[in-house]
Amino acid sequence: VLFLAESSVSAKTTAMNISSRLLGSVEGSRLFPNEFSREALVGMIEKSGHGTFMVSEFSQFMGLTRASYNEGVLGFLTDVFDVPDTYRRVTRQGEFELRRPCVNILACSTPDFMSANEDEWASGFGPRFLLVPAESDRYIARPPRSDARKKEKLARFLKNAESVVGECVLEDPSHYEDWSIANWEKLRRKANIERAWASRLAVYVIKLAILFEVSNMKDLWDKAPAKKVTNIAGVPQTNKIPITSASLNASIDLLSWVEERQMEAYSNTSINRTQYSRLLQKVVDAIKA
Repeated sequence: VLFLAESSVSAKTTAMNISSRLLGSVEGSRLFPNEFSREALVGMIEKSGHGTFMVSEFSQFMGLTRASYNEGVLGFLTDVFDVPDTYRRVTRQGEFELRRPCVNILACSTPDFMSANEDEWASGFGPRFLLVPAESDRYIARPPRSDARKKEKLARFLKNAESVVGECVLEDPSHYEDWSIANWEKLRRKANIERAWASRLAVYVIKLAILFEVSNMKDLWDKAPAKKVTNIAGVPQTNKIPITSASLNASIDLLSWVEERQMEAYSNTSINRTQYSRLLQKVVDAIKA
């Protein structure tokens, strides 16, 4: 997920730091370091299976991936985006295998960064991000005091949610299929890069619906963290977790709003032009220089 907002306006870094501190307070949470090498990253994933990058400035993160000692890390992150069952690699030190590696990236940047790095958004890595532009530039001079009880309850939920294991099954598959087909018909009329971004919504709709469903399990909010959750309300003993139509609709509604804002941000940058027009503009800029 990439939050887009002008610098020093929407307090995006402040929001990022609040999230980072909350995750850091949860025992067993996996926050990846701000600086890393490819080998170290693979080693951390091999040990824990998953983790999250909290990136206050996305341009610095991308600069890190271009470092000589990180050659190939961008390709690795692209490969594990869909959480493959296995990821295998052979090096001089031997062969290793990652089981269902899951890497999350929560990052912040500005709309100008998109325009200045338009080629990256046309590649395989860029379109995988869910862009969430700021909706308001309302300035808050003095944020209210945080609610300690709410923070404790949210931390408890995050810890308990990690223990829920099961196969997520759509309660009404035809509902998702109808939406997915209609979404694809709409995508066919979009430009290539727009289509690459928007087509990922079909994946995010399912992921977000699962989060909505899990968040409705009351036991996860109320009970003390446990190593194993075997009797959580709403999770049948067969380990089938039903994704209700209500959760699916909530996911579709939220992501429809995100898509609308995402396309607004996209249309305000130079990357909505064709590849030919972008190359032509580069030539013109070079001549003017």
